[in-house]
Amino acid sequence: MPETRQPTATPVTLTRTVEPAARTPTSARPTDRLPLVLSNSASSLAARGPVTECHGVQLRSQLRSFAVLVELTGRLGDANRTLVTDRVRRFALVGDALVLDLRKANGVDDAFLTGLSPVADLTLVLDPVRRDGLAVDDSVAVVGSVGDAMRRITKRLTARRALPVPTR
Repeated sequence: MPETRQPTATPVTLTRTVEPAARTPTSARPTDRLPLVLSNSASSLAARGPVTECHGVQLRSQLRSFAVLVELTGRLGDANRTLVTDRVRRFALVGDALVLDLRKANGVDDAFLTGLSPVADLTLVLDPVRRDGLAVDDSVAVVGSVGDAMRRITKRLTARRALPVPTR
């Protein structure tokens, strides 16, 4: 009797191909075919950073070369606000700058932002609509995307490096 197999779900992968004119005939480049995984499988989510669960709020962190990026998803409330604030402050100890992506978080309010005030170099990523409803301190930068936040930090670091070194 033939064996029946159950269909299995496989993640969809796309590959990027390079134009033939751009290829070098002497060496094959490993970037000619880069897989792009379009699924929410555990492996693709793990590539975005480890997840810390805080009573309904997920913190996903990535250590970049000049900043720590923390993405919050879930619902902030009175029960988990202190725990989430403490976890975010711990990430600020790792690097010089902290980028906090709050676009997918619900329940972000002034009390949560007040708890983050001791963080020295903080950049918040918020939607423009939600940005208007919050009272943000002047020392905290608020931008619309993670890319804008990284460019802002890079500009600030470049300007700092260009300052003359004091001599005696």
